Amino acid sequence: MIAIARRYGIVTPYTSYLVVEDEALPQPAPTPMPPPHWGPLLPGSPPASKSAAPMAAFEQDAATFDLMAESAGDLGSGKAMGGAAMNMSKKVGKMKDAEKMESSPSANKWASDRVFVWQSGRWVDSGYDSSTKTMEIGYATQSYFDLLALRPDLKDAMSLGTEIVIMVAKNKAVVIGLEIDGEPSKSKIKKFLK
Repeated sequence: MIAIARRYGIVTPYTSYLVVEDEALPQPAPTPMPPPHWGPLLPGSPPASKSAAPMAAFEQDAATFDLMAESAGDLGSGKAMGGAAMNMSKKVGKMKDAEKMESSPSANKWASDRVFVWQSGRWVDSGYDSSTKTMEIGYATQSYFDLLALRPDLKDAMSLGTEIVIMVAKNKAVVIGLEIDGEPSKSKIKKFLK
């Protein structure tokens, strides 16, 4: 196909790279363009008026940035930029926290034939109250897996998260969490479950 296209001078997608122009195309001289204006670069800088040219607004934002940097401290030490970065980091953190709050778990979940309620950052078995005797077990520790081996019926409840309070017997609950130190032995867990 390429041979036929070459022979008869037919330009195809396969032969277009072979085409050579008879004369060079004139290249226009590059003209500098001002950067686009997207509003104030920094919080607190005044917005540009609609009649202001984009370049003037850019220069105004740059001047505002320079003033903020100079007033923040020594530019050579990086303190000025570090402070601005810390403020930005805090704002981003607040936005992420707000996002987490919006996507927080629903108030109730059903697991292991019981209802769990979301309270103070953990799932709590609805049968639990403050007078219930508890045993603390660290999340994903050997004790955690020992409990799961002894009570496989708790699998669904234990999969709710890393912070859980599960009723295991009348007036007995297991508190599972990330910040829990110490691991009860398998025999202690077995005794507690009776």
